[in-house]
Amino acid sequence: MKHILMIAAFVFGSTLIVLSQGHSARTGQGEKSAKPQELPSPVMGFKEEPDAPLRMLYEATFAVPSNSRTVEVKLVPKSENGVAVRTYTAYCEEELANPPSDGGVVKQLRRFSAQGLRPAIFSVKKDSQLTFWVASVEFEDGTTWQAKQH
Repeated sequence: MKHILMIAAFVFGSTLIVLSQGHSARTGQGEKSAKPQELPSPVMGFKEEPDAPLRMLYEATFAVPSNSRTVEVKLVPKSENGVAVRTYTAYCEEELANPPSDGGVVKQLRRFSAQGLRPAIFSVKKDSQLTFWVASVEFEDGTTWQAKQH
């Protein structure tokens, strides 16, 4: 049996996302590999400002086959005012549930920027506590919005 692996890589902000799809060649027929394994979500919260034009909605958590301690959390942005979005920036604060006893990092801040309303994907430790927020939005008409806090 011959195996073919197709890989596509995308860079979103500081996160590299690698998508792959495997095929087996049997009598000329291709078979798609299984979908990414969906997992229960880590403990998470969302900081929202009352006038925020964009909200982040949780969609799914997926396993990372190359690292059993890491998961990818996918969030989908939703426009609250119907105005077309050119770009947005969101953050994820990751707090380790079991911080290292050697005084290592307890919190990490991850940034994600995208054009339009593309989903945000954050790679995090599966036992961490997460807090997400939208930091800024630029609209197609050139106007901007910035979070007041955070």
